[in-house]
Amino acid sequence: MAKLLYWNDPSALAISIPADSSKISGTVPIQITAPAAATTVQCYLDGEFIGEEAKGSDGWAVSWNTVGVTDGPHTLVAVATDGTAQLAGEAVLVGVNNAKQMGPSVRITQPVYYLSDTASVSVSG
Repeated sequence: MAKLLYWNDPSALAISIPADSSKISGTVPIQITAPAAATTVQCYLDGEFIGEEAKGSDGWAVSWNTVGVTDGPHTLVAVATDGTAQLAGEAVLVGVNNAKQMGPSVRITQPVYYLSDTASVSVSG
């Protein structure tokens, strides 16, 4: 895990997607604006490395699959380096929500009372 203690210019990097305080799920593109001198942008989730982009010729982006991450709040950090020093960094708070979507539910309303163990109920639809 990298120690993110010093950045030459912390305002020179911005995470544009996902936005701060956004709710996310599935595979998320992390889009970053980095300083011109940057050669690599690395992304961390709660301090753990999740990916990097080393080109930057068409913008900085890292794809992150949230499946397997616990639901709830997490800190996403992007750090730009020039190969020798950390140039800039930014953190955003994201809410992961990968809970399975519930399918349709069925509620039997008739008969209401006294259903015996020999009665049959048919559900269709």
